[in-house]
Amino acid sequence: MPVLEVIGGLYRILLAAIYFTLFGIGGMIIALFINILHLVFWKVDPLIRLSRLITRYSFKIYLRTGCLLGIFKIDIQNAQPQQSKHGCIYIANHPSLLDIVIMVATIPHLSCYMKSSITKNFFMRAVVKCNRYIAVDGDTEKLLQQSKIQLQNGDNLIIFPEGTRTADENHLKFTHGFANIAQKGSYVITPVVIRFCGRALKKNTPWYYVYYKRLTYQIRFLDDFNTIDFMHKHCDVPASALSRKISFTLQEIIKEHLKD
Repeated sequence: MPVLEVIGGLYRILLAAIYFTLFGIGGMIIALFINILHLVFWKVDPLIRLSRLITRYSFKIYLRTGCLLGIFKIDIQNAQPQQSKHGCIYIANHPSLLDIVIMVATIPHLSCYMKSSITKNFFMRAVVKCNRYIAVDGDTEKLLQQSKIQLQNGDNLIIFPEGTRTADENHLKFTHGFANIAQKGSYVITPVVIRFCGRALKKNTPWYYVYYKRLTYQIRFLDDFNTIDFMHKHCDVPASALSRKISFTLQEIIKEHLKD
């Protein structure tokens, strides 16, 4: 292995170690600050807006710093039209650990699902609560109801329909929960294609695999999927089967774009 490649790999490991540690420290600082804000703001809505703004721009700074340091490269297409959207469901494949960070930094008024264990963490629970993130605790009906309320309030919602990080992009398998929400509320769905090139941050892969190469993201927001038009076109399909059909259709759309 050439000496320059070894030096470059060690450089990335050192910077990544510092960088990912700072992410945890930064999360605690943001959580502490939001805890203080929670004592100051008596009205919920202004606190949520401010909390999401702080989180979004903190993530933006974090990602830009990572790009400047050469840890990764991020290219996002069609991000501008997303800035004015409200009440939209975003779905995406989920190849890496940083996908949600990139989505939160890019899409305004964004909510997401969080593991219930994170919502109980002392440092993170204030961020989750103030950002109005939705805890996944196994109660499907509660999850659907909370999603519906947020979308009706004009929040956007990001969902990774695989439920976990993508193991093989050639064999995507979407669950249809997001389609059920979109179907019942006639919400627009925006599919997002995340192309990720790198050995670190994938499922069951240690972070220090960043040694091998810089992490590269190519993210593309596709055209909106009109749920109402789709339902009218398939009005003869039973409601229970229709959500699966919506899910499968979008799964195949994302899969095709991953091949391009």
